[in-house]
Amino acid sequence: MSKHHINWKIDRIGALIELDAPITIIANDWSQTATSLDADLHIGHNDSDPSQPIVVLTLLDGKKFVIGYFPEQNNINIHLDFNEPFLYDKEEFYEELSSFYDKIKEIIKNYLSKRILSIKIGVEVVDYIGDNENAIDKLKSNFDYFSGMDDDIDEVSLKIKKKISDYNDLYIIQMIEICNKERLKIVLDSGMEEFSNRQILSTNIELELILDLENISYEEINIYLDSLKACLVDLVYKDFLL
Repeated sequence: MSKHHINWKIDRIGALIELDAPITIIANDWSQTATSLDADLHIGHNDSDPSQPIVVLTLLDGKKFVIGYFPEQNNINIHLDFNEPFLYDKEEFYEELSSFYDKIKEIIKNYLSKRILSIKIGVEVVDYIGDNENAIDKLKSNFDYFSGMDDDIDEVSLKIKKKISDYNDLYIIQMIEICNKERLKIVLDSGMEEFSNRQILSTNIELELILDLENISYEEINIYLDSLKACLVDLVYKDFLL
């Protein structure tokens, strides 16, 4: 049984969608579909140069919704960046995930039906380490896997690919790192300017869903996305190493 009980600040929720062929993006249409708002900024236009990347930015309350389309790679990177300092419990985290992936579903329904080769979804979360705390000690006290590690450990780097049968046999790549001057995955950082000498424990979790173009429906995509979402919540609020 995991003893993990950290509440997390969300840095980013995202989705990377791989397509079978180039598409046309109309910035305001996509922004309206996902957020009901016009885009605050868009860079690049399909009609002027089909190979040019397109970035669509919409400002929300304390957040930034970003769509990046990269024609040469035939993929779309959609993410929600959180600029607020709040810590989320499990229920609040689930609500934020649900809201974001509802936006993804609307984009798929309106523009990407039968065009998707694969979807990767992920989340980056962070927990602040107080002045009298130690990131390694916090790992040991909150994650069973680390509880037996030597007391003098000062760096962790781990990458695991696992099959999770509870969620349609999904594969998840779990990446955990603690080191200086980095922030993705799980990180101990005392030097990043915006956090001014505060240690940071964070994680980046990514799940991948490979779709069968000939046999997948929009409804089936929704089911898989919901499974991915549920799996993310369990991983973040139970234990990264199941």
